[in-house]
Amino acid sequence: MSGILSHAMSQQIEDFLRSVYDRFNGGERLPSGDAWHADGVYVNSSNDPDPGTHRGLEAITKQFQIWIEAYPDLRVDPLEIVMAHRVSPRPRSHPARRPITRTGSPTETS
Repeated sequence: MSGILSHAMSQQIEDFLRSVYDRFNGGERLPSGDAWHADGVYVNSSNDPDPGTHRGLEAITKQFQIWIEAYPDLRVDPLEIVMAHRVSPRPRSHPARRPITRTGSPTETS
């Protein structure tokens, strides 16, 4: 594949991914079939409160629901999108006031 075509495809993928983040931040909080593959995999970082691998749209949706319940005004912005054999966005989250425990339940803060 020529460098110009490869760059154009990479830019289209990056633009698409940024639009998915924009949709989430704009209020479309749950993953949809037009943005996520039915067999997609979402991996939480081992540094996250709920690290783990979520396989399939249903599992990914459940994970998003946990975040939304705990952080109703959560905003997620990509810091970096790495194009390689797979796409690996590195997001920055802006959570609400309640932290999440390892089980995914909101905790009380004083």
